[in-house]
Amino acid sequence: MIFVTSLSDPDDEARGLRVGASDYLTKPVSAPVVQARVRAHLDLKRVREQLQRQNQELEERVRERTAEVVRAQRERVESLNHFANAMAHQIRNPVAAIGGIAGLMVRKAPGGSPLAEYAEAVREEGLRLESLVREISEYVSLTAGGIQAVSVKTVMNQALVKGREFAEASGRTLHAEVDLTDAMVGVDIRLVTTAVAEIIRNAVEFAEGLEADMVVRGRPVPDGGRYEIRVIDDGMGIPEENLPYVTDPFFTTKARGVGMGLTKAKRVLCDEHGGSLRPYSPPTGEDDEFGGRGTAMVFDLPLA
Repeated sequence: MIFVTSLSDPDDEARGLRVGASDYLTKPVSAPVVQARVRAHLDLKRVREQLQRQNQELEERVRERTAEVVRAQRERVESLNHFANAMAHQIRNPVAAIGGIAGLMVRKAPGGSPLAEYAEAVREEGLRLESLVREISEYVSLTAGGIQAVSVKTVMNQALVKGREFAEASGRTLHAEVDLTDAMVGVDIRLVTTAVAEIIRNAVEFAEGLEADMVVRGRPVPDGGRYEIRVIDDGMGIPEENLPYVTDPFFTTKARGVGMGLTKAKRVLCDEHGGSLRPYSPPTGEDDEFGGRGTAMVFDLPLA
């Protein structure tokens, strides 16, 4: 729409443009100027329409490419799952047989014989290998299924129940101070509960005494569509040189275990729910920015 008017005051022109005019011409008008202005606006309209078509085509290609990537990722996950299951089947049975024979040798070996010591070492390593195969199988099977809206407090309460069960089984007591702004998150509750429980379990394992204390804080991220949770323990902390690797597969500083707990948590929270998992730990003896002396594991979930 082009206004042709005798009103030439700048305020009138500004008002005309505000109400939707594409251009504003004051009388007397020049035919060549009008033609030039019309041609310019027609050209601009064609460019806008072309850009709109190109954007629509680009968005469609992005959607198609995203669908291809998601489809390829699912196929890879399924392939890994089949491989892990096959590997577990092929390895678990021989390992169980080896462990059984080693156990028999331990019982039958004469007292003080080196044979009993060797057999016991074989049996323990066999059990470790079985545990490793089981952990790998669990890792590749962590694929989100039914996403549903659920209260973040429900997720945390279920994870804390699992954490307390683990603490009791290991002869410890878990105390948790929970401060969560309630909100609905869109998650696979089974997987997310398992992931958060792994984070809590890791904190319990590194508690310095029989009392494992932690603080859980959570708030929606402003304008982010995400809900951030911080699990802050009061343990010994993580050395700075180890921080970049704590979520890597098989990384562990424990005497026992295969180091897959935080790796599984990262798989669920990052790969399956599009979030992040970040560890923070202050230098020994100092409070961190989250108010603890141990480690803060910070992660986020999608708001429903």
